[in-house]
Amino acid sequence: MKSFTFYSDCDFEALLENASNGDYEALVQFDLYTMVWELSEEQLQRLAFWVGVRSWETSALIFLKAKQCLMEERYQKALLLFREVLRDEHLAELAQYHIGNMYYYGQGVDPSDEIAFSLFEKSANQGYAPAINSVASMYYNGRRVEEDQQEAFRLYHKAAQQGYALALFNLGCMHYYGHGTQQNLLQAYRCWYEAAQQGFADALLHLGFMYCHGRGVPKDYKKAFKYVKQAAAQGHASAQQDLAFFYMQGLGTSVDCTLAAWYYGAAYKRLSGERKAQCEFQMKELESQLNLSHPEGRKALYYLYEGRGTMQIVV
Repeated sequence: MKSFTFYSDCDFEALLENASNGDYEALVQFDLYTMVWELSEEQLQRLAFWVGVRSWETSALIFLKAKQCLMEERYQKALLLFREVLRDEHLAELAQYHIGNMYYYGQGVDPSDEIAFSLFEKSANQGYAPAINSVASMYYNGRRVEEDQQEAFRLYHKAAQQGYALALFNLGCMHYYGHGTQQNLLQAYRCWYEAAQQGFADALLHLGFMYCHGRGVPKDYKKAFKYVKQAAAQGHASAQQDLAFFYMQGLGTSVDCTLAAWYYGAAYKRLSGERKAQCEFQMKELESQLNLSHPEGRKALYYLYEGRGTMQIVV
């Protein structure tokens, strides 16, 4: 069975060089890395450099160029390049998965669950973990196929066996909520912990939730704070909101209203729905607690105003 696990501290330059030279495992590692981690401006520049100066004779370089176009939202060009990669039997499963994703989300094409499912299934039949995970999600959500949580669980488990972080996270959710299987909080913890070891932000946040509320593990605010902080460091908006609450209440750390205000402000800009409404309520609660006679209180107030987009003069 294939098993390609990426790590958050990977040598990006070496990974890119090996991928551009046609190393299949490096290509898969690069694909997984760019699915989960938002590339920095410097990394995007390095990718553009590699695909710009190398020969266009190999499918590996065409695939990397397609990924670059996808990240730059140049969908029509990405689709054209991915279709070229389909001709290479060694990389077809990667291209099938990405074209399927484009039809699933309507990126440069009219959305089509039928086409997406067909392409995901072809890729999954070749053992590509992200595609197996996507087929599982379509069974879970009843898209194109009849909803079948047991089949979704089976497929999530199959993809997770390859160490694919998103599948591990999804499998953990199935165990946690008892979907498609018996509820098992210990198994949920194990899945989320393994995904968290790869730096997967949602898994880190869910581990923090388990420790914060004592769900399946002993309540431990310090561990909860540690995991939520790691997720927030990746720019995860919900994690930033939760971290702000930890700082405001002094859970697992000392009270710090300035940091709480900064994280609330950062989260508020990108949250929506109930989470955004909850964040706004928490920001008002924090504002009522600030000591505006102190410089740190005024700084915190500034962060709250800036986060809500209601800048005012704070003196």
